[in-house]
Amino acid sequence: MSRWLAWALSSALPFLLAWGWMRPRRLLTFLVLPATVVTVWSIAQLTFLEPRTYRWFITFVTLAWGVVVASAALRLPTPIRPLLEARPLAFLGRISYSVYLWHLPIIAEVARHHPNDPLVVTAIAAPLTLAIGWLSYTVVEAPLLSAAGRARLRARLA
Repeated sequence: MSRWLAWALSSALPFLLAWGWMRPRRLLTFLVLPATVVTVWSIAQLTFLEPRTYRWFITFVTLAWGVVVASAALRLPTPIRPLLEARPLAFLGRISYSVYLWHLPIIAEVARHHPNDPLVVTAIAAPLTLAIGWLSYTVVEAPLLSAAGRARLRARLA
């Protein structure tokens, strides 16, 4: 299965379930814990520099994460539900797009200065990415998402 297909399936899965087009609640409840373990293991073990990450593991982790997101979207009674509803993860969910936009340039720049030490890269890049992602969300994304921000933008562009 190609990476784009895995991404598309795992992205569509929560919507299909939430809209009621699929109803495998028992299967998702059973799979959410192993999917979480796979996801956490991949975050802890793989780096973007390893070839196996791009050969096959991104597909596997994307599908696993789709199971986790689908279980959260359906509010299934899973062992990880309290963790997924925790305030820090809700905050991360709010700023996730900004974090997504900034993470790769930050990792690349830090890795350029510390090429042989992935732990140092992680220790520097992770908090820096979160801080810049929060700042970007606060200054750019949140104002544009508000109705008043959209109206101001339309007035400037008109």
